[in-house]
Amino acid sequence: MTYLFTCPHCHSQTLVGDEYSGLAGDCAECHQQVELPDFAGLGPVTETARGGWIGSHKIRMAIAGVMALAATVCLLFVVSNYGGQAMQQMQASRMRMNDATNLQQLAAALNAYANDYGTYPPSVTLDASGQKMHSWRVLILPYLNRNDLYMQYDQSQPWDINMEQIYETPQVFQSDKQSPFGAEANYYLVVGPGTLFPTATASLGPKDLVDEPSKTILLVEARAPAGSLMHWMEPSDLDIRSMQFAVGASDGIEIGGRHAGGAMVATVDERTHFLRDTLSSAEIRGLFSPAGSEPLSDDILD
Repeated sequence: MTYLFTCPHCHSQTLVGDEYSGLAGDCAECHQQVELPDFAGLGPVTETARGGWIGSHKIRMAIAGVMALAATVCLLFVVSNYGGQAMQQMQASRMRMNDATNLQQLAAALNAYANDYGTYPPSVTLDASGQKMHSWRVLILPYLNRNDLYMQYDQSQPWDINMEQIYETPQVFQSDKQSPFGAEANYYLVVGPGTLFPTATASLGPKDLVDEPSKTILLVEARAPAGSLMHWMEPSDLDIRSMQFAVGASDGIEIGGRHAGGAMVATVDERTHFLRDTLSSAEIRGLFSPAGSEPLSDDILD
């Protein structure tokens, strides 16, 4: 036989079997210590009381279900928003680290070339008629331990002919955000008057530096012009004469565009940095000058 017991602490009601008569324990609702009475003298619970308890119990269960559902929705909201942001931050950090590794290797290869030839490689080589033939990326392949690929490249043919014969892309020329074609280059020289590469076919070397190597940018990450595929063999780079020095503002013209807040660069001393997009145009221009003696702060690059 069952009896209706009311907790003296939280006033919740519970149906209790007579076998628990006179025992002590914790209330199922508030967990306070309670002592059950001797049910023998109380008489069984009436159907009216039983129905009222069942109704109130169902209401409490419904409220508990709604609260649990609300908690689940809140948890999903937190995970989808803050968890998603954390994933995006991790991905951005991974991209920056990958760019830093690639840029450091490319800077080391460019310096090794300059050590052998006295200057950096030309940004592009031309044939007798002035046609563009080969990019600096091809010329430094031996310094990237890719003699095998360099030997496959036919120096007597322009880059677009070689492109149809060689399908491999050295990973060092690409960030981890690959194009569908898998041959896009993400790292560029900045060429033009007042840079390390003042003309298309002529370049300076580390010995020509007047400014500090740690404050002279050697190469940068950037995006190809919208709607085009910048093949790694293509002899095309960023021209300082077209730049407004607004990081990430225009694909194919300005540096950056792949990282929020700035761009990854490598300096002559083979160190990599995150160039903030809050720098002034004069500061950014000064970082590309090898002999401008611009007054640049020590913390201009992070």
